[in-house]
Amino acid sequence: MDLYEHRSISHFILGPKTLIKKHEFNYNRPTSSSGVTGAVTISHLLKKPGTHQPGFVFMLKILLVLILLLITLRLFLIRFEKINLYHPERQIFATPIHLKMPFEEVILKTTDGISLNGWYIPASSPTNLGRVTLLYCHGNAGNISHRLEHILFFHQLGLNTLIFDYRGYGKSEGAPSEKGTYQDAWNAYRYLLEHKKVEPSNVVIYGESLGAAIAIDLASQINTGALITLGAFTSTIGIGQDLYPHLPVKWMVRYRYDSIEKVSRVKIPYLLMHNQQDDIIPLAHGIKLFQTTQAPKEMFILPGNHHDGFDKKLSDVESRIKAFLKKYIIR
Repeated sequence: MDLYEHRSISHFILGPKTLIKKHEFNYNRPTSSSGVTGAVTISHLLKKPGTHQPGFVFMLKILLVLILLLITLRLFLIRFEKINLYHPERQIFATPIHLKMPFEEVILKTTDGISLNGWYIPASSPTNLGRVTLLYCHGNAGNISHRLEHILFFHQLGLNTLIFDYRGYGKSEGAPSEKGTYQDAWNAYRYLLEHKKVEPSNVVIYGESLGAAIAIDLASQINTGALITLGAFTSTIGIGQDLYPHLPVKWMVRYRYDSIEKVSRVKIPYLLMHNQQDDIIPLAHGIKLFQTTQAPKEMFILPGNHHDGFDKKLSDVESRIKAFLKKYIIR
């Protein structure tokens, strides 16, 4: 029986004076309404235990501070991740005309109302590859104007090329995100089919670095054409675990670009190219992707690091891509 219950019974049997004497409440309190000096007021006695618990209040404050710190940390990680994942540049410093390539500037309208800027560069000469169109998904930095030399390579190879800037890059509206980059690639693909009247079987999706993850996502949703990647990674979690093996990267990453899960759904022929000394995306990522895909596949390992492997062996890259396209596209 607690104090409150005990007082309720004693008050009615013994009276208030007896109650005070019995429990020896000597609290120097003002005279009560009953005229007894030192009597505990009714409001004081009716307060339930636990009303004043400074330890509980302190722990509650600590909990609130921890929650605020976690929210702040989460917002910081989101911002940190986005800054490190996307490095867009707005200024277009050159166009294909600077390398004597005719081109058409195109505006692609996405399903969520974003306007994307891109270039369509027709093949240099009518060859048996001239009916093939390359959909170019570039990497995470710069914009389409930083890919002019690679565009020239595909142009001289005899391919039509459509290259576009993701939202937030170059002249494209919006801000980049994982979902947004997937939508951008899908809308560029639809543009080729609906506006350029390219047969789906003649579209080759090409992606490098981050663009490889975007290309793999698109390729996992179609049933015809071909896929070529350079410097593909398994996922951003995989890259993060390589860089920070002791951190819980899985719980810190929001944009995952989970290519290792999607590549198993790719059905179209796949040429995977990777630089042997890649210092940003280790060769192990390319090997794991190659082992996982069930599509008709080929792997081409280039010398050099992340940025120069393609350029060091242009003639070998040209021969390998031509052979791949003739095997699977030009029949």
